[in-house]
Amino acid sequence: MKVSGHMNEIEWDGQTLRARGTNKAAHFALMGQNDVNQDDYIRPDQSRGDMVKGLGKFAKDSAAIPDALVLDADEFTVEKFKTATALVDGQLVLRTREGRKYQLHFRKKHNDDFAALAASLGVTV
Repeated sequence: MKVSGHMNEIEWDGQTLRARGTNKAAHFALMGQNDVNQDDYIRPDQSRGDMVKGLGKFAKDSAAIPDALVLDADEFTVEKFKTATALVDGQLVLRTREGRKYQLHFRKKHNDDFAALAASLGVTV
């Protein structure tokens, strides 16, 4: 099943969910920033030049995000499903076992597709 939402595209085959933003900003909003710790790149005992290099590498590594969100069926639960209205986007909120939250937004014209997806994921619509 392929579903298009508000600046996102989702594929669900019954076992694996794949989602990605349709542009760079939407994809970053979906995926969020990587869990990169700045302390791994910069230490107080480093020279100023090494700190600048470490900051550059930290910025590059924290901005690198995967091409798609890929979750197996046993890795997430549906936390919330809300249909869209003419004024407010709908939401399908997924929560991983690790506690990470992913929000998929959609417009009113996508309600039927997302209701079918939510039902396929086990939500009573």
